Amino acid sequence: MVGDRLGPDEAYRFARGETVTASLGHKAKLRRPLDFLVVADHAESMGLGPLVASRDPRSHWLIQ
Repeated sequence: MVGDRLGPDEAYRFARGETVTASLGHKAKLRRPLDFLVVADHAESMGLGPLVASRDPRSHWLIQ
């Protein structure tokens, strides 16, 4: 919704302590791997950001 291009696979690799390239292009790595990771899909918002950003007339009900 705000420009993130990473997905669950990258989140898992990052949590394991591997280096990943962040959405803005810089390298990111944890100092210590995480003990666990939760990736949640908030389906109510899927597609909402791009629809609003597209200024599609069908999205007028979202901003009223």
